[in-house]
Amino acid sequence: MFFIPRGNKLYCIIARWPSYARYAIVSLFFIIIVLAWWLIAYVPLRENCKMYKNEIALLSGAKKITDIMQQCTAISHEIDSLAQSIEITARKKKFLSHHDIAREIIIMLTTSGIMIESIEVGNLIKKEFYSLAPITLSIRGSFYVLMHFITSVSELGPMASCSYCKMTTIENNNLACTCVIQSCLITINESTL
Repeated sequence: MFFIPRGNKLYCIIARWPSYARYAIVSLFFIIIVLAWWLIAYVPLRENCKMYKNEIALLSGAKKITDIMQQCTAISHEIDSLAQSIEITARKKKFLSHHDIAREIIIMLTTSGIMIESIEVGNLIKKEFYSLAPITLSIRGSFYVLMHFITSVSELGPMASCSYCKMTTIENNNLACTCVIQSCLITINESTL
């Protein structure tokens, strides 16, 4: 009633109504405005937000999948390059068997001045695409010479590695060393590719 001018016909009609009717009409007017806002603005906006959140989740999931696929292809390329480098290293070192690796280790031992107590070539362990042969060594020498030998085993390439080493002091500068060197040869067949 405050916003309607006094001489207006609508004002005269509304002024004759009882006060509870005027309050009911004003309340109904506010309810209609709130319902209109709810149905026209809020509900569609909420549904669009849900839809956009779902699309963002789907897109981030697809992005994660593409990232994983890229990582898998990168890893497969790395595996291929490692297999090629192992083959190249094996050809350069001309390791055709586990006995060739054992022979190379014996040559390294004799040229470095280490005393050899015993050498054992263990049983061959065959897997699907590689084979392992443990070589158990009992040797004696100074700490520096033994450490140089163990590090030079890794220079043989990926074909041999020291998997176990135990050193005990015997005299002032001499140590007794028991170590296991695993020689590994990869066998690539048509069935493994």
